[in-house]
Amino acid sequence: MADVASQPVEAKPQNNSKENASNSSNSVSAVTQEQKSRSQTWVIDDFDIGRPLGKGKFGSVFVARSKEEKVIVALKVLFKEQIRKHNVMHQVKREIEIQYHLR
Repeated sequence: MADVASQPVEAKPQNNSKENASNSSNSVSAVTQEQKSRSQTWVIDDFDIGRPLGKGKFGSVFVARSKEEKVIVALKVLFKEQIRKHNVMHQVKREIEIQYHLR
């Protein structure tokens, strides 16, 4: 009896192809949705920042490339102190709204 207890037990997969296909497609779509939502929310560490393209009163613009997708973008860096000092927060919000819809 001691010999039987020490032998490994091998589990056999069940052949329910409809259930496996459904679970597989659900997991793939869940991963795809996660990747889409993740790619829409970028942080500064997601980019390799390149040379400056321009500088203005409220910030600077740099060329940048996303590390994962290798997409080239213009990255605008705004100076919070200047925005507050000149009370132009409403203009910044409007610019964000306009550029958000440019995709």
